[in-house]
Amino acid sequence: MKIINVTGIGNSGKGAVVDLLRSFSNTWTPASSFEFDFFRINGGMIDFLEIISKDNSPIKTDMAFKRLKSNCIKMGINPKIIDLSGHFISTGHRYDRLFSGNFTKITNEFLDDLVESKIRAYWPFDRLEKSYISNFFIKFFLKIGFSSLDYSFIHQLNKDELDKKFDKYIQDLFSCLGDRKYGVYVMNNFFDPYHINDFVKWFRGIKSIVVVRDPRDIYVSGLSGAQINKKNKKLLPQENDGKEKSFLGTNDLDFFINRYKKNMESIDRGFPNSQLIIRFEDLIYDHKNTKKRILDFLEMDLGHEDSQESKFNPKLSIKNTFIWKKYDGVDEIDRIKLDLKDYIFDK
Repeated sequence: MKIINVTGIGNSGKGAVVDLLRSFSNTWTPASSFEFDFFRINGGMIDFLEIISKDNSPIKTDMAFKRLKSNCIKMGINPKIIDLSGHFISTGHRYDRLFSGNFTKITNEFLDDLVESKIRAYWPFDRLEKSYISNFFIKFFLKIGFSSLDYSFIHQLNKDELDKKFDKYIQDLFSCLGDRKYGVYVMNNFFDPYHINDFVKWFRGIKSIVVVRDPRDIYVSGLSGAQINKKNKKLLPQENDGKEKSFLGTNDLDFFINRYKKNMESIDRGFPNSQLIIRFEDLIYDHKNTKKRILDFLEMDLGHEDSQESKFNPKLSIKNTFIWKKYDGVDEIDRIKLDLKDYIFDK
């Protein structure tokens, strides 16, 4: 089993690569709206693996274990409409829904298998993960005699054969995707393009494709809030509801430019056999050669290609290039071109 990570720097067109790979018979691809964040987030799986593999601090390892357990439940559960407690807990990711109801089960089994022993003892560090309100009530009840609230389970973890156990976890988890087993699984934003060695060492043969795009088109198609008016609303992609892309910071031009520049400068270029960087525009204007670059880089058995299954059509996607030319904010576009001149695309 192989994994392909498709990522970008925000609104850069990574979905085009996913759609391109969708036409291969031995390749599972997600819905365009799905991003598997569980591994890359702060307190996610990779953070946990890095801590327990390198650190013997009982505080750090126990906190990492509990944090990941908590995030597994929050991101994994798929509560029914009448499950009020589930809706209070859930972040809305609902990974159980994608993994045939097995995400939380398989993840918790993997984590529980690492527990060598545990005891219940005084352990105030858990309160660092509590909300202000929870801490207030804990302190209140401690003062009136409920001393057991300062006690919790402390876990000792066994790192022996961690690689082997994690590999089995991934195999078990990904086998729940789709209606059959695939040789290759494609993931949106499985990990960011910055420190890929943290991921490469945990996933055998994983490949990452980073899609970048002209910052002017990212800016215009990522307009949000009060920036959107009747005229420029026509320039926005369907998935931009005025809120979805607000993280790009288009309502603050300095923020947008700094964000784009720092992200581009931070892309990890030290592992060319593991990470490929392509331009969204090249997928359209130099489609044949760019597609060949991708397939040569992957070196995977993707299966036979059925062009009728492909969701990516360069002739249609061309409308998503040079959007900035239709935008009336000329001063903003000129500023982006000046400050981010190294990243501008011209035919």
